[in-house]
Amino acid sequence: MSTKRLEYIDALRGFTMILVVLAHIINFGYHITDSTMEEMETFNNLFVRFRMPLFFFISGFVLYKSDRIWDKATRGTFLKKKFMVQIIPTFVFFFLFCFLHGGEYVDRLGEMKAGYWFTIALFEFFVLYVILYKLTNGGG
Repeated sequence: MSTKRLEYIDALRGFTMILVVLAHIINFGYHITDSTMEEMETFNNLFVRFRMPLFFFISGFVLYKSDRIWDKATRGTFLKKKFMVQIIPTFVFFFLFCFLHGGEYVDRLGEMKAGYWFTIALFEFFVLYVILYKLTNGGG
């Protein structure tokens, strides 16, 4: 299956990644809190409100391929690959973070959404896509 990349989509994806990194640098590097962010209303309105929805949209947009046949083997391979690329690294870095910050694994599990929510949520959307595709198209 030959794939033709859309350069403007790649550029937009890169731009949203830069915005996410910028927000994390501002938040964690400069210790800017929610109350400080309220004072920076322009920044909040300009970046926070669209960067993650846009990133989700792009991820879904590049997922669809009209010539892909979603049979049982393809679905399994797709979800396994996404699990290996998204979930495994997320948990590796989560436990590395916990180890470097005193080993408070159980206490930090509740905080997981704060820093790792995106990869988990995106994987859940991929699983939901595969399930809905099977249900609506009667895939094999």
